[in-house]
Amino acid sequence: MNILPIGLRRVALLGTSLLLTAAVGVEAATKSPAAVETGKRDTGEVISQSSQPLLVAQTRNYCRKGESLFVSAETRGFWVNICGGDYPGTYVGVNKRNGNSIRLPLVDYDQQGNYFAAVNGNVNYLLIRGTAKGDFLTVTQGRRELFRQPILKWE
Repeated sequence: MNILPIGLRRVALLGTSLLLTAAVGVEAATKSPAAVETGKRDTGEVISQSSQPLLVAQTRNYCRKGESLFVSAETRGFWVNICGGDYPGTYVGVNKRNGNSIRLPLVDYDQQGNYFAAVNGNVNYLLIRGTAKGDFLTVTQGRRELFRQPILKWE
């Protein structure tokens, strides 16, 4: 079987999503239909397959229409967005497992965009980047830490 390279000709950036356009060429070595039907030996004929757009990476945006997306972060269990108008104002967290979400006003953030805090009763949601211990999402209830998950992606 011949292995041929996959050609990437063009990459387009659309909003916050990276998309490889239909110029991606994929070729595969296969038996020709005639060889399959007659049981003849494979000629090694290369059949070029038409390519479709391939989504490479996508930012999840849970902000409301008309809001700006300031930060999109992902942990093992959650997608988190920081949304707002001219300034960050809202924390949105979505559970990957069950799709449950929470939308809370921010109570604090830093101007550099490395720290965001939201509160729901006595539950605190902290999205933090650039600490000595890394980047993480922490949820606490009172003084008890409910969980801390490292940030896998921060955009």
